[in-house]
Amino acid sequence: MVIVIDALRSDHLGLYGYKRKTSPFLDSLYASGNLKKIDLSFSVAGASFAGINGILRSRIWANMGYDNFSLQQLLKDQGYAINFLVSGDHTHFYGLKSFYGHNADFNYYIDASTSQKYVVADDRIIFEGLEKIRNYRQNPSYFHFHLNSAHDAGIRLDKYKKFKPANASHLNIENYTNRYDNGIVQADDYVKEIFKNLSSKGYLQNSIVVITADHGEALGERGEFGHVKNVYTDQLLIPILIYDSDSYPYKNTNFATSLDIAPTIVDRLGLPIPESWEGKSILRKTNRAYTFHQMGEDYAVINHKENAKYKYVYNSKTHQQELFELNSDLYETKNIIDSMDVQYVNSLRYQLTQFGLMPLK
Repeated sequence: MVIVIDALRSDHLGLYGYKRKTSPFLDSLYASGNLKKIDLSFSVAGASFAGINGILRSRIWANMGYDNFSLQQLLKDQGYAINFLVSGDHTHFYGLKSFYGHNADFNYYIDASTSQKYVVADDRIIFEGLEKIRNYRQNPSYFHFHLNSAHDAGIRLDKYKKFKPANASHLNIENYTNRYDNGIVQADDYVKEIFKNLSSKGYLQNSIVVITADHGEALGERGEFGHVKNVYTDQLLIPILIYDSDSYPYKNTNFATSLDIAPTIVDRLGLPIPESWEGKSILRKTNRAYTFHQMGEDYAVINHKENAKYKYVYNSKTHQQELFELNSDLYETKNIIDSMDVQYVNSLRYQLTQFGLMPLK
């Protein structure tokens, strides 16, 4: 099972050290030892289309094609029932539903275009759909949820307005952050209800649940609000949380990207990981040299070098280049490119070929 909470930043969750009580349910799962977290994880892009497909197809945006083999295709081939419960209109949003599969591929599908009760981005669509899911009957099942409570366009109920002022018409850091955090409070409660519902139907036993996001959210950093802007930390930072009913050793919990989710699920199930997938299983210790991230004309390469994580950022329009060391400067306040060895910087520039860009001279 995968639960995607649109635009959720990990640093606004209590279990990642956030001081506000935005995520009591997830915090309690983590405190009980039933939830594992990746210490630092990023999406491959600051947009939903690439972020979601990165999760399900384990490929970066530059390498994405319509027929890339997906997690749900693999599981369907293994006899799993495939269920998608989405509160956005993914039928019409860039044709995302067609990337999930054909109508015949789903055992059950609901999104805002088929809801009989709620409007777009109202996460109560999820529970409208769950009412139609039968109790577990020894049939292996995959569930994919997409929640919009944390997204700026998400429908938020008054009972979750914990932090004020939260005026949607006032675009400033205080209001935007309060509205954002209220959305996380709602999403956390909805995840609790999803767990409760699936547990009562018998699906949660012997299950693996990954809770993550498609991308992050700018909360006033660099004067930006929202996402689909750039490749800085605020718009790529996501949680990767793993609920596993067995105490199973996950060996690589220090760093991951959204590309690693599908390989981890498949590896945990004891199935072979498709060679076309670009991510790595978190179950295994890996020597990951580079990860790749993209948003429009902005590109980023993260290189793990000894005890450092260097992030090279390049804009293909302005040709601006920046370099940050994320372990000491996660939110990228100090550009150190002029102080680094030229050969090393050139080696990072060469990695832009992964995006189909010619190496810079």
